[in-house]
Amino acid sequence: MSPRPDIAWSRQLAGTSASAVVLWIFAGTVVMAAHGAAGWWLMQERPAPASMPEPAAIMIDLAAVPMAPAAVEEQIAPDEVDAEAAEDVPVETVEEVEVAEAVEPVEPEKVVEAEETPPEAVEPVETAEAVEPEPVEPVEEQVAALDPVELPLPQARPEPPRKEEARREKPKEKPRRKPEPAKAKQKPSAETRKAQVQAPAEAPRAAAPQNSSGASASVSPARWQARVASHLERRKRYPAAARRQGQQGTAQVRFTIDGSGNVQSVSLLRSSGVPALDEEVVALVRRASPVPAPPPGVNRTIVVPIRFSMR
Repeated sequence: MSPRPDIAWSRQLAGTSASAVVLWIFAGTVVMAAHGAAGWWLMQERPAPASMPEPAAIMIDLAAVPMAPAAVEEQIAPDEVDAEAAEDVPVETVEEVEVAEAVEPVEPEKVVEAEETPPEAVEPVETAEAVEPEPVEPVEEQVAALDPVELPLPQARPEPPRKEEARREKPKEKPRRKPEPAKAKQKPSAETRKAQVQAPAEAPRAAAPQNSSGASASVSPARWQARVASHLERRKRYPAAARRQGQQGTAQVRFTIDGSGNVQSVSLLRSSGVPALDEEVVALVRRASPVPAPPPGVNRTIVVPIRFSMR
């Protein structure tokens, strides 16, 4: 007959609880043993030794090094022997006492006082007595008296003989007769003077067209126009008012000439925009007349641009 299930479960539970109790007891014993061993090890650790106090300072008084007095040198005559130099006195130095550091506190030792050694007295140097030089008697200069010597006086140079100047009697000039005053010339009439003034002025103008007409016969039309432009450019004047104001521009002028180059008419073809420059262009063509004579068969109405620039 099989046992009851509740009785079997209670038996199994009782066996399990007994083994668990044993395990817990064993674990607690191990933990307690570990803690006890750690506490015992900490109790056995030696305390750290206290820091040793620093040894007391030892004062040592050192005696000042004696200084030998400087020897006084006296000047001695050059004939005497030099004095002997004073001997240096050796000075004993006190050695410092080396103190070994001890682990245990050591009682301070007594300060060792250095014995002062008195410097030896320096024997005074005997200085030789200076020999006084004997006074030297002044030597009297003996000057031999010289006999007075008569010096010859310089003789005056003889004056050179003057040349006898021949006196010539000047011939008496005959009185000249004064010329009679010329009769007053008749004053030229006003018409005569006007003709004389106009004649020299017209002569160059008449000669210039004749010369230019002969030279222009063999000149091409393009070269002749370049000569006319160069002729006008040399006689161009920049108006002062326009120069001060910095006014610039280019104007075109048209003028007609005859066969000799004389300007017949002039007009402004294109304005430069500045009235002063336009007036100067027209005045320039009139002032430059006559211009180089045109070659035969060329149009005598010319258009020339005149440029005014500050550059």
